Amino acid sequence: MAKRTTRRVSQETRQKMSAAHRGSKNGMYKRKHTATTKRRISEALIRYWQHLPKV
Repeated sequence: MAKRTTRRVSQETRQKMSAAHRGSKNGMYKRKHTATTKRRISEALIRYWQHLPKV
């Protein structure tokens, strides 16, 4: 049996999930990424795009 990697939810459920993480309920609310974190994200994205197969 294959492992399920995605879950289909109704539009109503999607709206509820969106509302549950808005504003002050968001984990990054009133926070900013540090310069170090921004650099690491950038480097990771560069590696990701370099290793994608060319189509």
